[in-house]
Amino acid sequence: MEDRASARADGQHQTAANADGQGQIIKGIAIEGLKYTRPRTVLRALPFAKGDRWKAGDGEESERRLRTLGIFPEAHVSPPDAQGIVHVRVGDRWPVWLLPEISRHDNGNTTAGATFFTSGA
Repeated sequence: MEDRASARADGQHQTAANADGQGQIIKGIAIEGLKYTRPRTVLRALPFAKGDRWKAGDGEESERRLRTLGIFPEAHVSPPDAQGIVHVRVGDRWPVWLLPEISRHDNGNTTAGATFFTSGA
């Protein structure tokens, strides 16, 4: 009887510990919200990969890294669900920017123009 109670308590503790996904093996990564960017760009920025164990702070670190790339103004990373899938939700920006250029020459002439820049993500 005592063994059943302790086993049940251990099972409840295990469920609570995995509520945030910590220690759970990542079986897959689902990426949502991409319009212009390739999935591999997102996967390269993540501090974990399929088969790794989820650690405390992986979600916050992933979101920070994705936003630092400059092409994702929003990024949300959820701990692994019951099936071990990490859900990454991003919104990418339009990959083309117009960059103004102004230059002044030695003879005093000034020229102005614009250059199109693509992110290549």
